[in-house]
Amino acid sequence: MPKRCSKDFRITIETPYPVPIANGPYQIEDSPVNGLLYVTSSTNKRLYVFDPVTALLVTSIVTNNETWGIIYVPSVQLLFVYTHNLVTNRIQVVNPLTATIVGTIVLPNSAGGVSNKFALCSSNNIIYAPFGSTVRRINPATQTDLGAIAGLVASTSACYVSSTDRIYATDGDGSVKVIDPGSNTVVNTIACAAGATNIAYASLTDQVFRSSNSASLEIIDPVTETVIGTTAALSDRAFEVYFRASDNAIYGSLTNVNKVARINCSDLSVTELTAAQYGFNGPRGIVENAADGKLYVVDNGNGQMSRVP
Repeated sequence: MPKRCSKDFRITIETPYPVPIANGPYQIEDSPVNGLLYVTSSTNKRLYVFDPVTALLVTSIVTNNETWGIIYVPSVQLLFVYTHNLVTNRIQVVNPLTATIVGTIVLPNSAGGVSNKFALCSSNNIIYAPFGSTVRRINPATQTDLGAIAGLVASTSACYVSSTDRIYATDGDGSVKVIDPGSNTVVNTIACAAGATNIAYASLTDQVFRSSNSASLEIIDPVTETVIGTTAALSDRAFEVYFRASDNAIYGSLTNVNKVARINCSDLSVTELTAAQYGFNGPRGIVENAADGKLYVVDNGNGQMSRVP
């Protein structure tokens, strides 16, 4: 009599990426509290909720305006989403566990601009949100606007540098403004290349990477607060830069050429991930999902989500 095989030969088939997500996806944030991803849209008045396990859209949350920058604050387990049109500027507060808006922070119309990256300061647990000529300070615990930090021209992106307890904000005058969260003032201006797109802090090597109109990224030393070099030239300028601690690398969205650049922060070697590999089409926002450790990229060109191992 033949023996029965006791082994389980079932095969798990993963959903092929990219997958449809929304029209005009712009930024993306991870919510460690439930493992879901939240995608803003520069063309729709919605925040989209995506499940990376099933690779399906879970729901969409109606907002008062188009959605742009977004940040998750662990201390309150809430998402803060910037909504903007030509008339109003607001930050809407979202509870990821209930997928509902639980608060709205009204900002002055003069705040202006499109904020695409907030910074969360660890020393005071305040959100620093760049809005054109100012950086607004947002208290996530009370959901209130604490006022503006002046001295900027056209800021859209900020990051927190933990080694020196400073906020770095890009500025349209070709500089990075250094903000002291203790005094909430601009304490230094770092001269950089023309244009200001995005900025990220690589904590493992204590470096700040800034994208500009150039095809390379500038590298800033937080100790001396000076530009100390650049990366090798990429295929195009990066519209988004994101630090991934798990592989100590900066990822840059090369939106115009449908690529994502990976810069090793240790040796500055560059690898470019292509559309042929991952289906990129106008890649924009990037985030790592804490639950599965994979990188997710929203494609503004075709409303899809790509995934990088």
